Amino acid sequence: MPTTILPKNMQPITIIKLGGSLLTYKDKAYSIRFEVFESLGIEIADCVAAFPETKFILLNGAGSFGHHTVKKYNLDKGFTETNSKFGFAKVLQDTAKLNRLLVDNLLNCNLAAISFQPSTVFYADQNGYQFSSLELLTNYLESSILPCLYGELIVDTVQGSRVLSADTIPDLLVDFFLKTNNYRVQKVINLGSYDGVLDNQNQVIELINRQNYDTVKQHLYETQNVDVSGGMIKKIQEFLALADKKVESVIMSGLAPGNLKKYLSGQPVLGTKIGY
Repeated sequence: MPTTILPKNMQPITIIKLGGSLLTYKDKAYSIRFEVFESLGIEIADCVAAFPETKFILLNGAGSFGHHTVKKYNLDKGFTETNSKFGFAKVLQDTAKLNRLLVDNLLNCNLAAISFQPSTVFYADQNGYQFSSLELLTNYLESSILPCLYGELIVDTVQGSRVLSADTIPDLLVDFFLKTNNYRVQKVINLGSYDGVLDNQNQVIELINRQNYDTVKQHLYETQNVDVSGGMIKKIQEFLALADKKVESVIMSGLAPGNLKKYLSGQPVLGTKIGY
């Protein structure tokens, strides 16, 4: 996949998304894979130091801190119950807690990382996802501060609440940075607890694009874990939207030591590229 060449006055942004299944055990509410937190923190710090010309934005999925609570209160369908608003507040507390644990670990690795709460800038209406202001995000990047966003619930002016998956946020950020003069999102890296997208022979599919997607999606399966964000099919659809905007993305394992740095260095890495 070719890498987009940016104008000289623009800095590249790489978005790293840490999947909920990578950070938590999604089949058990509020479970954490502490050993993964530690190893990823060290590797991310190493990559930030090794690629000073790149600005990084970090995302994390809600994992077992979000999906179970959303399902408990049916908040993926909006405010449908008498205790929906309490559930909404509980989900925001839970997702913020997981993100805070991640940021704490990054700070321990000497990274200037901060939590950036998506529900304060993103919302939804009858026209879909919207954002009110993201200029502060640019200020953080200019100050070499690592913003860490995450999947959570946001206000929906029609139905009360809507799930904002961490897989959806990159596309919204791409749209924002397309309107600025200094930065462009160049890569989106999805780190999961799996090597990539598998076919029906359990082999990693190396490339998915608009031409082969109809064939590929026949091999995808529904997750057995609670997942209110759409699972792998939704993830691929989100990344195909990125490919339409000439943004490179890859789905690969965050459990293999050195994977992230190898990919950023242009070395071959087992995974699934979403092409254009």
